[in-house]
Amino acid sequence: MEYDWPVAEDYNDAYARAAGLFGNDPEEVLVRCVDALDQRRPVLDVGCGQGRNSLWLAEKGFDVVALDPSEQATQQLAAAAANRGLAVDVRHGGVDDFGMPDLAFGGVCVFGLIQILTRKDIAGLVAAIDRWTAVGSALFVTAWTVADPSYAEIASRWSSIGESSFLHADGRVRTFLREGEILELFPGYEAVLYREGLGPWHRHGDGPEERHARVELVARRIDG
Repeated sequence: MEYDWPVAEDYNDAYARAAGLFGNDPEEVLVRCVDALDQRRPVLDVGCGQGRNSLWLAEKGFDVVALDPSEQATQQLAAAAANRGLAVDVRHGGVDDFGMPDLAFGGVCVFGLIQILTRKDIAGLVAAIDRWTAVGSALFVTAWTVADPSYAEIASRWSSIGESSFLHADGRVRTFLREGEILELFPGYEAVLYREGLGPWHRHGDGPEERHARVELVARRIDG
């Protein structure tokens, strides 16, 4: 089947149509491994979307900086935080816009982002995370792998733009990591949790249920 993900330029419209486009509950791996985060330092949620993870972390007492290029998403998150009386530092922009903060984050969350980035953008994100963290910082990442049910069809119908990375005619990008590749992307980190396999069934807004093969990584930085 063709996976009906919104084109990058259309995320504002998608977020406007669905209050919980990517669900309302935090990532299960974040809930399970939240103790890996140092609560004395802020957490950065990259590609925060409508804020399901940022809001949960703020409710747990973390200082949260939430970053997303969608104006609609960041507006919704800011409003939700205000309604709940939560202090979330919401930033509208991408990785390149964010720059280098004065304070290293105690943790960085990157959920559901890597699979829509080009290989060049993934390399830029990894380099940015190195700037944003210090020894002891925790990293939470999910990404799709080449075992994904959509991989064969996307590989056959979309244009190849890199290793297991493809471009649709409408501008969408899908990049799939090979087995173990996530560990190679972050060699200065020690894995606290590492899992590859099928993720949970889910839906986007009122779309059909789907399930993806993905990698989950929780890691702590050990190399300064």
